[in-house]
Amino acid sequence: MKIPIALLLVIKIVTSLAAAEIVTFKGMSETVDGKPLFLTGKLTKPKGDGPFPAVVLLHGCGGITPRDDDWAERLVSWGNITLQVDSFGPRDESSICGAFGLKMGYSILHAQDAYDAKSYRAGLPFVDFNRIAVMGWAHGAWTALYAVGKTAPIQNRGNPFRAAVISYP
Repeated sequence: MKIPIALLLVIKIVTSLAAAEIVTFKGMSETVDGKPLFLTGKLTKPKGDGPFPAVVLLHGCGGITPRDDDWAERLVSWGNITLQVDSFGPRDESSICGAFGLKMGYSILHAQDAYDAKSYRAGLPFVDFNRIAVMGWAHGAWTALYAVGKTAPIQNRGNPFRAAVISYP
């Protein structure tokens, strides 16, 4: 009896997930040559019309990894929309893992990206604007701390994140 129940649970989770969509949205930051920065991310949502709670996912110093994709799938299976923000690609970076002294500066810059992602998602009809959280790992955890703290100069802070989940900042 356990196997059919487990199989039904797996089928339910798999059929409730939608494929990730790559999205692009304007950030408040600028490129090195003074042009507006356009951020990208992976947007994944449960099936249905919502509105759903949402989680902005912030990657570690090496960029988006399979761990981030696994967490996005898990959160979507629990009924959340996820947006994995790519803070590196639009800035022509792939990793900042060796730049320890610069990580705090990057975290503040990427905290702005988190709020830009939040603003983008808040405009989508299937997102519950009052239930948007931020979640990050390592460098992304520092970024999440700056995003929910009061010290980083965030341009569009407005309605704050409702929760933060951080893992090994």
